[in-house]
Amino acid sequence: MKILKTDEEYRESILKILKSKPKYFYLSTFNISINQEVLEMLKLMKGIKDVRVIVGVANPTPKQLKYLRGVFNDHKVPLKLVTDFHMKSVVSDKKIIVGGRNLTKSGWTDLSFEIVSQPNVIKMTKEFDNIYRKLKSIL
Repeated sequence: MKILKTDEEYRESILKILKSKPKYFYLSTFNISINQEVLEMLKLMKGIKDVRVIVGVANPTPKQLKYLRGVFNDHKVPLKLVTDFHMKSVVSDKKIIVGGRNLTKSGWTDLSFEIVSQPNVIKMTKEFDNIYRKLKSIL
């Protein structure tokens, strides 16, 4: 297990997973800031067969919804946008990342944990899939 103490370590770890061309890539976050790093992640997601993204949002405006939908559609990345969701995780066939970090560059003190144990990867994959199937997107 590796502890990701900074936003930079968190984003670098996600990019490393994406560049390794995993069989699947699942991401959940509360809020998301569309910046160059996130756009790079979206581009890298295109080459992955099974991608699922869940973004939790609080009181989004119609303009924010339209913008997020457009960015994700432009990159052909499926998005579920939900208002009652706060889980922050990255799941791939190689490793998982869980914890408090998200893709907003909030600067808050937080930690996330990168885990490569295959039994845990398998459990988290199943749990993410169960949650993903149950959630209804507001888009």
